[in-house]
Amino acid sequence: MRQSCASQTPNQPVATGFSRSGFALPCGFPLPHADTSRSLLPVVTPETPRLPGVTRLRIALAGAFRGPGPLPEQTVRDTLRVTRRRGLIASGIATAILLLAMSPAEERMRDTGGPGMVPFELTGGQDRADEILAEWGEEGQDAARESLWIDFGFLLAYGAFLTLALAAIGGVVVSFGALGAAFDALENVCLLLTLGGAGAAFPLLATIFAACKFVLLTTAIAYLLAGLGMRLGSRGPAARTS
Repeated sequence: MRQSCASQTPNQPVATGFSRSGFALPCGFPLPHADTSRSLLPVVTPETPRLPGVTRLRIALAGAFRGPGPLPEQTVRDTLRVTRRRGLIASGIATAILLLAMSPAEERMRDTGGPGMVPFELTGGQDRADEILAEWGEEGQDAARESLWIDFGFLLAYGAFLTLALAAIGGVVVSFGALGAAFDALENVCLLLTLGGAGAAFPLLATIFAACKFVLLTTAIAYLLAGLGMRLGSRGPAARTS
């Protein structure tokens, strides 16, 4: 009879998602006569951290080429480090590209004689929003819409970058990058509705969401810079003593 994962005894081997034949087995499928010492793939123990699917696949392939026996913990750490580094590079490049892509729209808004996007984010109400829309005219409003749509991609990029960077340092602010990006998305929706004349409540909501975004992102960036400074400072004395 098939047993659940929770009912397995500590010494009873169970399937972990891979088999010698290459077919996937469900979690908890009992293997009473399995010999883990002769397995071609690494042994996954309860202490193994829950990893993303792609990372687990890389670890499994590394163990298959390595040979029998459990996969060293250092290999898991190295794989996670490489995956995080690649994610940081990719999201950092995407952040820079999308930031540059928004620059022409920002310049077109200012060319109309009106302000840029940040003052529009912090109008605080319909009256100031109407003033900015009048200063922009049709051309400036079209540029604002273009900037807001690009900003959806930008917030995904910088949200991923900050989350990965903060995860490398640790602490309570790891989620601040993602939360800031979420408030940025809500703000963009309210600003697009303001541009469409949807109602007087949306400029105020956009200001509230923008304020939450700026607080979270400022805290996350300050924490990240402080963590990097502490790491560089700790490496300095170690390098001099060596």
